[in-house]
Amino acid sequence: MLVFNSKLLFFRVYVVVMKISILRKIYPYLNSHQKNIKWRSLTDEEFERSLKDYQVIANCFEDATRYALIKSNKGRELLRKRFKIQKNASIDPAYKIQLSANDKKKEIYKATPLDYYGGFFQIYREYSDSPEGLASFDYSNSKLGLGINIAVSKFVNKHPLMKPVLSRLYMFPAIVNRNCEYNKPSNAFKWFTGINPISIGENSINLNLRKNKKDVFDIFNKLGNLKSTDYSFVAVTGLRKIKDISSWHTVPINSVNLSDRTIEIINKRTNKITKISFDEFINNFKAIVGIKW
Repeated sequence: MLVFNSKLLFFRVYVVVMKISILRKIYPYLNSHQKNIKWRSLTDEEFERSLKDYQVIANCFEDATRYALIKSNKGRELLRKRFKIQKNASIDPAYKIQLSANDKKKEIYKATPLDYYGGFFQIYREYSDSPEGLASFDYSNSKLGLGINIAVSKFVNKHPLMKPVLSRLYMFPAIVNRNCEYNKPSNAFKWFTGINPISIGENSINLNLRKNKKDVFDIFNKLGNLKSTDYSFVAVTGLRKIKDISSWHTVPINSVNLSDRTIEIINKRTNKITKISFDEFINNFKAIVGIKW
């Protein structure tokens, strides 16, 4: 047994040494490469593809908000100005993301291969692996979410107050959540647009929207008279799971139908669309957040 352990230890040390050796060789190249990156705007085709991406990490607040913005005409054009992708890079492209802090001043954060293979390798690996239950040939997530979440991680590291204390303590000490995880969709809307969104119930201690029924129905009545491309709204569940949507989960609102008083929401973990009634929404969701363009 001692011989076996010695060999295992030797093998592990060897693997670590090889990794360090490889990183020493590629680091100067990556470091030099990221200084000379040329950028372009994302195309409609790339935005459309990103709508089909699955949520990979515990960032439903951001993933749902981004989906809702890209799905709307004005939201997409705003993000086209703020999200840039590396020119002529087909594999693991770099991204340049503009985010707004409280003063609405835009700050630029980059996500490059130096991040992917360095300090953010764990996130990179999660975005590169197929989600549970999906074969690799069914999984083709774009890397836009990866780039944005690395940018958000750097942004929150610089502005710690951009992540509420309760969000930082969520699931602690079972897990230590990362800067780009567990936050409020209203924050994501502000970061991505510089606009303070409509927010009902998000900061309330109530776990449903019954006390805000009139305000929520007013929003539904307005959205129901608009095209789904004219607004960007998300909803947050409370303690109770509803259908296939887990508790404390943020989902985009796809459409509002006034004729049968229903809304369609999409779970970005599975990309499954679910239709629920207005009353089901009031009884099971904690918050609604968004922008009417």
